[in-house]
Amino acid sequence: MLLVSIICLLRKHGNTSKKAPVLVENPPRIDHPMISFQELCSGTNNFSESNLLGAGSFNSIYKGTLANGTDIAVKVLNLHIEGALKSFDAKCEVFCKIRHRNLVKVINTCTNADLRALILAENKLETQTQTLGMIGYIAPKYGSEGKVSKKGDVYSFGILLLEVITRKKPTGEMFNANMSLRRWVGAAIPDRVLDIMDSELLSTKHEDLTLSELESIVLSILELGLECSKDLPKERIGMETVMVKLNKIKLSLP
Repeated sequence: MLLVSIICLLRKHGNTSKKAPVLVENPPRIDHPMISFQELCSGTNNFSESNLLGAGSFNSIYKGTLANGTDIAVKVLNLHIEGALKSFDAKCEVFCKIRHRNLVKVINTCTNADLRALILAENKLETQTQTLGMIGYIAPKYGSEGKVSKKGDVYSFGILLLEVITRKKPTGEMFNANMSLRRWVGAAIPDRVLDIMDSELLSTKHEDLTLSELESIVLSILELGLECSKDLPKERIGMETVMVKLNKIKLSLP
């Protein structure tokens, strides 16, 4: 979610024209049957503690099952946090536009006077069987074995960071055995950051950021992606460190 927040802020600063705010009552359209609050309550046993997957300052996540048998995870926003509603609106907009096989798909939202929630697809049984199909996103050591590990997850996250910023897929035609996305980025930074970043981020007007500040922020994200995706597992940083660095990047945004 931190990565999404950072991208939200960069896109926000990059708006070239004034746009109407995204209304919570009318979230972006998602191609999925409407899910009522009552169905969420039923599917999560009234958001019981036994269904709680995790909780933090900003949200809680519950597992559940819809009436049609679909397994879901429900991310419930803590409405007592300052700026929570604006953050929810921005995340709705970004999540509904992003389609990536390494990101959990948002299938719907649920809003009322007391609740703001993102409803996520939960594919518990597909994690290992799909690993072999994610060539380019997983560490070489695990790619041939289909194993999932924390260090492997860090590698995947690092590659995803590089893809989000450059808008280049690691499986794209320009990459091969001699030139990977990671190697391409590594060869370009720190001097050619603006040459490899997503043209949409570069071409838009950032009213609160100078070009130098934007370049510095993007460089920090790319460097983090490279740290996460080092070849040797013991050389990769842990997700705790990743979160600290992402928070630092987020706080550097005006």
